[in-house]
Amino acid sequence: MNTSATPVSVTVSLRTDDGTPWNLPGLPATAVLKPNSITAISIGDPAGPPGSGWAQVQAPAVVSGYAVYRSGALEGTVSLQSQQPSLTFPFDNTAGYGTGLAVANAAAGSTEITATLWDDAGNSLGSQVLSVAGGGHTAFIVPFQLPTTAGKRGLIKLDAAAGGAITGISLRFSASGTFVSLPPVF
Repeated sequence: MNTSATPVSVTVSLRTDDGTPWNLPGLPATAVLKPNSITAISIGDPAGPPGSGWAQVQAPAVVSGYAVYRSGALEGTVSLQSQQPSLTFPFDNTAGYGTGLAVANAAAGSTEITATLWDDAGNSLGSQVLSVAGGGHTAFIVPFQLPTTAGKRGLIKLDAAAGGAITGISLRFSASGTFVSLPPVF
């Protein structure tokens, strides 16, 4: 969405988990948005094999937007985010709920991300280092990757190594398969 009174250029780049460019047919690399206009870009073929990766949108600050993702008949959204050196997410792995987390490394080189964990009472659950390729992406079910969160709810703070730039999303799943996005806190 271009909310300004002037045209703006937007570049969309897709990357796989290992950071290599993900070229999909029909994806425009660059678009010019007219003043006070919107555009929609559809990625993927619902009948084709699933893929894993992330999208990077380069645009002036007047551009905002969101991605819609789906699983079967269920859909969710996530707002475009700027890259940050640190992100904090809530997690809930209690009473049949489970949290998934996806993190992208916007930097060109590989980076280490320290995940520091607390339960809902503020007690430390420790920390763990994750490594993400340059331009890459990782996604996981939180209690499988970070086992001290199993059966608990609380906070995960992700800190990229010096000079790192990360972005991400967290999803909370119910036992019935529904889900909701949990945006990061900056």
